[in-house]
Amino acid sequence: MTDENRFRSALSELWRAGPLHWDKLYAMPEFEALRHICLQRFGLRDDRIGTQSALGDALQSAGAPFWISRDAGVWNSDIEAATEIIDTAFTQTRVQLQYLCPLNLADELPALSFGSATIRTFDAAELKDLFQEARLRHYPWINSVDWAKYSEFQWLVVSDEHALPMEPGERSVPILYQRFDKDFGEIDPHTPQFPNALNEAIFFLASAPWQDWVSWKDFDWHPFKIPWYYTASNDLLSRPLQPQSHDTLSWEPFVFEDRYGEQVEIERPIVHPLENTSTIASTISEAAWNNCELARRSPVFAPPVTHFLIKGFTGEGIEEFLAHITTIEAGLGAALDHVMSGRKGQRHKDLRATARVAARVSGLLGSAAAGDAYKTLFKIRSEYLHGSWTGPIPSEKRVLARRIAQQVVWKLIEHGASSNGAVPRDQFLSDVLDQGSPNT
Repeated sequence: MTDENRFRSALSELWRAGPLHWDKLYAMPEFEALRHICLQRFGLRDDRIGTQSALGDALQSAGAPFWISRDAGVWNSDIEAATEIIDTAFTQTRVQLQYLCPLNLADELPALSFGSATIRTFDAAELKDLFQEARLRHYPWINSVDWAKYSEFQWLVVSDEHALPMEPGERSVPILYQRFDKDFGEIDPHTPQFPNALNEAIFFLASAPWQDWVSWKDFDWHPFKIPWYYTASNDLLSRPLQPQSHDTLSWEPFVFEDRYGEQVEIERPIVHPLENTSTIASTISEAAWNNCELARRSPVFAPPVTHFLIKGFTGEGIEEFLAHITTIEAGLGAALDHVMSGRKGQRHKDLRATARVAARVSGLLGSAAAGDAYKTLFKIRSEYLHGSWTGPIPSEKRVLARRIAQQVVWKLIEHGASSNGAVPRDQFLSDVLDQGSPNT
């Protein structure tokens, strides 16, 4: 018997032994026989637990007859198709991911596309494909979701791809391959808030002037919220997760009259209304995305800017306000600002740290008023941190902090993209300080 026939025969034996139960699967002789054939067929190291788990997940993805009602119609009786799925699962070297983000509270937006990201509405059938609903049905512990309800929202979808670990078990149960000779309590200050590709897309969205497009700024300047994201993966050795319920999104009752004059009450998504939206598509464009990517690789752009702009865009309350102020300082501050003794012979050597950042804000944005506004905002921040600010922060100041942070980042992108890495950051900060300093 050829290796191919042995593999198909072992699969057939396991299919005939169904329905399969996860708690008994590894002890089945049919499963163990198939596992040993897979070790040889795919040249795997026999780490037992890892290959057991990986093979179990591959079988589940292939539609093996696990303990699911036959009425569900999810068992795959086609051994040829199952063979191909398992072959793909064990031989693939790269994984394609899609990060699916509902834009909660979003008003109607134009369809947007930049980099590997798309923003638009999807119908129920499209969402089933994105979430790999056919595969999710193979997992009895994953509950179905209301795809029609999902389709009432707009979605940010970001695609990504990267290499897979060599060991199949590491894809199925990565914790077993975790190194323990490390400091698990350490803080990596450069870890992104979201997976890299999604983080970059959200940063780009956050850099746009949404505070100028949202109608009810005094209520909330945010155009939308991203309450969660779902990762759809074509790695058949990693188990899919339960999608969130549509009830995690924001709904409101809505009453209308039907054609018979009867009042009908339904639910519809709550939205934050937008205005002056004619420039959204030209602002959030592929050309602007390319400039943003170029700028983030330039010396002008300090890496913490990305982190704190996203924190301000996704955060709430005092954390949001502090993130806006920190975005400005990360973008236009320097370590030397706090060391007056190191500025001998330099222009503006007597300016203190806050005044230096404020002057750079004025120089970068071409507005003395912007620098003065930063001083006011920084004073609120300092009084809060030191315990002397006891009242609420007015919505006007909240929006002002967001506006200056966004404008600073937008200008940094312009400068970073146009300089093509030719201007060192110290030189750039010195130039904008000269432009905005009252003593120039």
